[in-house]
Amino acid sequence: MTHDLTTRLIYGAISAIGNVNVHPDGAVLPAGVPVCKLAIESWHVGTLPWFSATSTLGLLGGGVQIGGSRRTTPSSTSDVQLILDKSFRDPEWDYDFTNFRDTTAFYRGGQRYYRPCGWKRYAIKVKGVYESDAWLGPPGARHESDVDEWPVSYHGTSFDNAKSIAAHRYLVSKVKRDKYGRGIYSTPDTNIAKLYASTFNHDGKTYQAMLQNRINMKKTRFISHENYFVTEDEDSIRMYGILIREVLVHEEYSSRDSCTFL
Repeated sequence: MTHDLTTRLIYGAISAIGNVNVHPDGAVLPAGVPVCKLAIESWHVGTLPWFSATSTLGLLGGGVQIGGSRRTTPSSTSDVQLILDKSFRDPEWDYDFTNFRDTTAFYRGGQRYYRPCGWKRYAIKVKGVYESDAWLGPPGARHESDVDEWPVSYHGTSFDNAKSIAAHRYLVSKVKRDKYGRGIYSTPDTNIAKLYASTFNHDGKTYQAMLQNRINMKKTRFISHENYFVTEDEDSIRMYGILIREVLVHEEYSSRDSCTFL
């Protein structure tokens, strides 16, 4: 896949996850629509970066915050055109798990790490963004866990199932489905998360997209019989990868709505 096709695929995935029209910086857009420019430096711990609490974009108040001024936006976030700074990507840490089938166990942050076999990860630039990089653990392939790193979780954010979680900025206060208490629901199992993954079309093919995160277990409960993590604090879940996979013609695709915020 060429660089240009890869870029368009990634932005298609982000648009599907956020239910917004996201474009790379420099894209030519139609006239007469609201446009917001988001930059990597405005990202916030634990939030969807293109709807972050500290960015220049704030949809919760019914408008777009740009440089201290506010202007009216359409009622649907899908009517807003977003420009995302190209520097948000960190291709050095991209990894293709498409043809992987793990037969041995991996661990991260003291928890079993089920690698996203069957998916390709497009890395988000998070190294050096926080107070330290210890939450990511040592770089490179390894089976063992590091004492200071956070476990891995997956979060599918289908618009149809999640009722536009992106429009509510990945915040605990906006989570309505709280079967196991208020919090951000994610899972260590990609087979569960993909049931809630966003689906989109690109160049005549169907893809799914979901988020790969690290979670702080000091602020997270593990619901073992459901295989869910419930993170109480939005600052304790950090997205570091966008996962994309092609949905093949012979696959049976289905989604679930029993717990919407995975």
